[in-house]
Formats: sequence, C-alpha cells, structure tokens
Amino acid sequence: MVTHLAEELYYKLNSVDCFRNDLIIDNRCDMTIGKRLLEARRIGYPFIVVIGRKALQPVPEFEVHHVLTNVETSITETAVIEYLKQCLFSK
Repeated sequence: MVTHLAEELYYKLNSVDCFRNDLIIDNRCDMTIGKRLLEARRIGYPFIVVIGRKALQPVPEFEVHHVLTNVETSITETAVIEYLKQCLFSK
C-alpha cells in the first residue's frame, strides 16, 4: 500500500506556508485513477500528484500532473515539493 506515502507527502506539503490548507487527498477506491484525474481536471486543480506503482520502487517516485501545461513528470518526494514551489512562484 502507498497510503502512508500519500499521508507523509500531504503533511510535508501542508507544512509549507504556500500550500497550507490548500491540499486534498482523493482516496476513493470506488473510482479508477483515470476517472479521479478527469474529475480533478474538471474541478480545476492546477496540480495533481499521483502516488502509484512507481512509489513502490526502492526510491519512490510520484507522478506530478501540471494541469495548465498538460505536462506529467515522475519525480521523488523531495523534488515534488521543490517542483510545486517553482511552478507556483514562476507565474
């Protein structure tokens, strides 16, 4: 299971001022990841982080979907935080 990785990333991101209280974990098991991604895009989330199979590797990687640029990147947890900060402040 990768639930603990999602929770760890959530708490690390939530401790950063620019992300505090602006995060959601979608752990609905009754929907496929594709449907959850589609719904998140429709709602208008600027970034979506997927913690899937790659997170089970010796060095876990997370998929970061930058919705506005339609770019998907696989990066480590530390890189997720830096990537999101960079995207947020480069506007």
